[in-house]
Amino acid sequence: MQVVAVQLNIQWEDKAANCGRVRSLLLEAGVSPGSLVVLPEMFATGFSMNVALTSEGTDRPVERHLHQLATELDITFVAGVVSDASPGRGFNEAVVIGPAGELTRYRKIQPFVPGKE
Repeated sequence: MQVVAVQLNIQWEDKAANCGRVRSLLLEAGVSPGSLVVLPEMFATGFSMNVALTSEGTDRPVERHLHQLATELDITFVAGVVSDASPGRGFNEAVVIGPAGELTRYRKIQPFVPGKE
């Protein structure tokens, strides 16, 4: 198994641009089928506290993009996303998304209090 750690110059609060950049980087690198690709915490938006922009909401666009890319490249992702908690608050989660649609979530138990998570 190949493990690929992705580091990218994140476009602040721009999910589409960051998802597109991840796609480009993986295609350029020629990631092998069966690889595990690890993305940074909040890779799609940067570490913004603007929950209205960072949260996946009910549509989950970042997760859908990762699933599509995982299926296309036959890889598995570990990525950091923000899920809705309550108005103005989000859960900082790590998701694991496999090529056949497998999805697992890990949610922080102890939030980062100085960051008002």
